[in-house]
Amino acid sequence: LPPQLTAITEKIEEGHVRGARVLSIDIPTGVDCDTGEVDPGAVSADMTISFVLPKKGITIFPGKSKAGQVRVPTIGLPINFADIVLGPIPEEVIEDGSEQEST
Repeated sequence: LPPQLTAITEKIEEGHVRGARVLSIDIPTGVDCDTGEVDPGAVSADMTISFVLPKKGITIFPGKSKAGQVRVPTIGLPINFADIVLGPIPEEVIEDGSEQEST
C-alpha cells in the first residue's frame, strides 16, 4: 500500500483494536482481489459486503482471514447473473477456500 493509505489503515486498525467495528465494501483494503495475498497494512474487517459475487481473494487464505463475515446482498440482478455474463465455471477451477496456508 502507498504510505498515505497505510497511514489511514493504521488508524482504522487502532480503532479496531479498541473495539470499533470495521465494515469493508467489496474487499478489505490491502487484500488482493484475485490471489488473496495480504499487504502488511491491510485492514481487518468485521464484515465485508461484496456485490454480485464475493471476490476470490476473500474466499481463500490469507485474504479470507481479513474479510470477517462476508455478505452478498441482492442488488436487483438475477441470481444467475454471473453465469449469464461469464458462462458456467468449470469444476476444476473452483476453489472451496478451506485450505489454510501453513506457516
